[in-house]
Amino acid sequence: MSAKKYILGLVAALMLVGCYEDFDTPIIEPTVKLEPTHTIAEFKAMFQERGGAFDITDDIIIAGKVTTSDETGNFYKNMYIQDETAGIELRIGRSGLYNDYKLGQTIYVKANGLRMGNYGGMVNLGGAIPENYDYETSYIEPQAVIDLVIKKGEKGERVAPLDLSDGNIPVSSYGKWVRFENAVFEGCTYYDRDNTVGGGDIAIDTWANKDYKGESSVGKYGNAIFNVNGTKINVRSSGYSKFAGEKTPAKGTVCNIEGIMVYYSGGKPAFQISINSLDDIQIVK
Repeated sequence: MSAKKYILGLVAALMLVGCYEDFDTPIIEPTVKLEPTHTIAEFKAMFQERGGAFDITDDIIIAGKVTTSDETGNFYKNMYIQDETAGIELRIGRSGLYNDYKLGQTIYVKANGLRMGNYGGMVNLGGAIPENYDYETSYIEPQAVIDLVIKKGEKGERVAPLDLSDGNIPVSSYGKWVRFENAVFEGCTYYDRDNTVGGGDIAIDTWANKDYKGESSVGKYGNAIFNVNGTKINVRSSGYSKFAGEKTPAKGTVCNIEGIMVYYSGGKPAFQISINSLDDIQIVK
């Protein structure tokens, strides 16, 4: 073999090895690290200090770990983040958020230009509202704005749940990832606004009513009631979730539950839990 052919063959082999090395090298997603100006508790306190919903014009940065996932469809166009002090809902105008924001990942929010509001007693962070809008905040969108105000930090361990098994639920727990042990299942219903005179609760044996045919999407939501040391908790599930048609446990079943603590002033009971998936409910007996 001539020296020229030998050299060309060696170069080709090296290029082939280099290609395989590039293929096997995982893509490292860039992350940032910013300095928060406020804890989430301090940030949420501004809602009361300002007298209600307001547009944010200050250069405020908050940081927290992602606690929710929309992979099963039980969360839609929103996610929660939490630091050591509090948790808050971010209203983001897109689905599939779990692909970009992982459970336990630190997220930084540059809040200038966004809007803080309230829904049913829960403070949330979203976009500015157009005229004649029904809610105090809109979604953060389009994608260019999402990328500008929400920055991805390092991935880490998931948030440890706050134990509320004694049934006492402080306001400071709203928006946090919590845990209830030995919760007794009392049954599940959906609210039939369309087909019952005056509306009414109808019992079901699944987590939600995915086949509801009425005009109101409220009828698709299941309200699974648990008794936690005398306090009623509603595990509220979307009829659009992947587990909507799964059977609930029998009445009297004892479960351990983890999820986001939600307060809804129009609910009965007002204390609600939103779960990521049925893995968040473990049957004890």
